[in-house]
Amino acid sequence: MRKWLIELRNKAGITQAEMAKKLNLSQSYYAQIEAGERQRNLNLLTATSLAKIFKISVATISKYEQARSERSGKRAIHIQGMEPL
Repeated sequence: MRKWLIELRNKAGITQAEMAKKLNLSQSYYAQIEAGERQRNLNLLTATSLAKIFKISVATISKYEQARSERSGKRAIHIQGMEPL
């Protein structure tokens, strides 16, 4: 589960459907990204688009992803196409 992504989206007042449209994805695919079922390693295009939408850096998103992997006890998750920080 990407709680950080859900929290940012809710804080911005954006629905899953609106976010999916901004990312040019289906609502169900976007929901699976939030749930951690798709893009277990968040790809660089998605990370860059999220950074633009939320006005944060890709490095910040990478840190959120790292914290998520540490909490889950799984191996480090990184953004595909980006060197780990």
